[in-house]
Amino acid sequence: FLDPRAVEAAHFTSRTPYFRLMHTGPVQVRPPLPPTFALVQVDAGREVEAVARLIGECYGDPHFSAEWVQGWTQQAAFDPTLWVWAVDTRQNKPVGLGIAELDRAVGEGSLEWIQVLPAYRRQGLGQALVFELLARLAGRAAFTTVSGQAQNPTRPETLYRRCGFRGRDVWWVLRA
Repeated sequence: FLDPRAVEAAHFTSRTPYFRLMHTGPVQVRPPLPPTFALVQVDAGREVEAVARLIGECYGDPHFSAEWVQGWTQQAAFDPTLWVWAVDTRQNKPVGLGIAELDRAVGEGSLEWIQVLPAYRRQGLGQALVFELLARLAGRAAFTTVSGQAQNPTRPETLYRRCGFRGRDVWWVLRA
């Protein structure tokens, strides 16, 4: 355990805190999906380029290539049923994405990517993606974790806590 005061006192070029939260179920009652939106299964075998593009549009950084995203599908925890689009049905356009993994050996689900295009944020789509993935993991994972940058301006920790995640774990990425 590293005392946060020691982190502040040390000479590092960057100090980035990350949170880790856990959901142990049951899944809370899901709020309704906003009208004109639908949750649709991603075809992880054919839509890796669209996945990479949407992640880039949501964050600007990191930019992942389709080859990088394709590599995720080769991991042991990959489960194609845990890749979900949020689609604007008026435009037939993906505007959000949720990706989870399932470690069957330890019974852990992990929310890896929950993102919504900036123009579509604050409409409940992120929450819909989280609850959808939790529902898909129910009965398959004993618990589900999520982590992210603690000082992210989009405040993902607030979203996850509203969806029933709990915890106080913090770790630091330090660069000298």
